[in-house]
Amino acid sequence: MDQFVGILGGMGTDATTYFYNKLMELDIARNDQEHLKIMLYNNSKIPDRTNYILNQNKNPLNELVNSAKMLETAGVDFITLLCNTAHHFYNEIKCNLSIPILNIVYEIVFYLIRENKMDKRIGLLATKGTITADVYKKIFENHNLDVIYPSIIEQNVVNDFIYSIKMKKELELEKFNDILKDFYLKNNLDAIILGCTELTLIKDRLNFGSCIVIDSCDLLVRRTYLYAKGIEDINQVYKLK
Repeated sequence: MDQFVGILGGMGTDATTYFYNKLMELDIARNDQEHLKIMLYNNSKIPDRTNYILNQNKNPLNELVNSAKMLETAGVDFITLLCNTAHHFYNEIKCNLSIPILNIVYEIVFYLIRENKMDKRIGLLATKGTITADVYKKIFENHNLDVIYPSIIEQNVVNDFIYSIKMKKELELEKFNDILKDFYLKNNLDAIILGCTELTLIKDRLNFGSCIVIDSCDLLVRRTYLYAKGIEDINQVYKLK
């Protein structure tokens, strides 16, 4: 039987729309009743995660926990958390729930193991919040994986670019692609993780050279669908009781 899916989005809204549309592309059905049952909470009022991590501005944790608990109360079987930076608070959200919550960083690790890419040199493009909090590095180290960060100058450009996407500003694509090229050539990267769902929105306009592109959002879409359809057992994969 299909699982009732809870999607915690709004960080940002365009990325949430992208996620839902991609999930629906997988959800082929002969009629309305065969489609997945989904509750999407686009909570755009969750305080900025990066601003809190960097500057100790308004803490988003309570809003994240309350949003997740609202989905749980509505009866969803599991929750998908769409924002990479919000995974800094993953353990605190999880301990307030009695249902599973997917982890976007775990999905990257599962992908690397599944595709036998454990020995690749992997770079990360993400917000300053994700980088500063070592959201990826902590989990990667637990699996004997390494992840390479951009330099401080490169990271400033990446962060500004991500927020330009959020604010629908004109994008300095040439500048960003130059920084991207320096990043993968200087570090001899084999793969680059898109560790921010905003980057997913414009990935077709970016130049990754010969690097493998590992899209955290697209991997999360796939896993959400597999769990929702009962093709994979979330409790077994995530080792949850």
